[in-house]
Amino acid sequence: MGTSYQTLLVAAALGPVCDALAVAGVDAIALPAAPDRTAVIPREGDLDFADPGDLAERIGAGTGWATLANVVEDSDWLQLEAYREGRFVHRYRSDRPAPDDAARLAPFGTGEVDTTRLGRALRGEFDGTGPVYAEFQHRLILNALHLDPRGLTTAYRWADPGDLPGAVRVAP
Repeated sequence: MGTSYQTLLVAAALGPVCDALAVAGVDAIALPAAPDRTAVIPREGDLDFADPGDLAERIGAGTGWATLANVVEDSDWLQLEAYREGRFVHRYRSDRPAPDDAARLAPFGTGEVDTTRLGRALRGEFDGTGPVYAEFQHRLILNALHLDPRGLTTAYRWADPGDLPGAVRVAP
């Protein structure tokens, strides 16, 4: 059995994101992923699953923020779902990347995002050898977007806010 987790990237600063999570009654850990980018680790429910797409819709619709739902399933595949103002706009799946994935996901990054590097990461291309696990590929993608992967690549059940710089626990 491999690694599974669900997280959310919000294109907004930590303080306002924590406020929005509290208003929405979400139990989560939030921390900075980059300037004006916040990682949200929602508490899992049944079967150790949190629905980041539902959270992306709820948080984005109420605030107008862009959000990116992240799901890694059993180390086998990665899915990223992009939302604008709570509306679904794009889905990336590591087992079937599309030619426009890099262009559609680059706005979630910070600084100068190299879309060629991002495209290679999205296709699972890297300079190493051996199998590429979904969580490793996710880190490559987040690094290409200039995002700190720590808050976006762990499950709530494993997260220790003391080990995550700048982490804030939000509880309903």
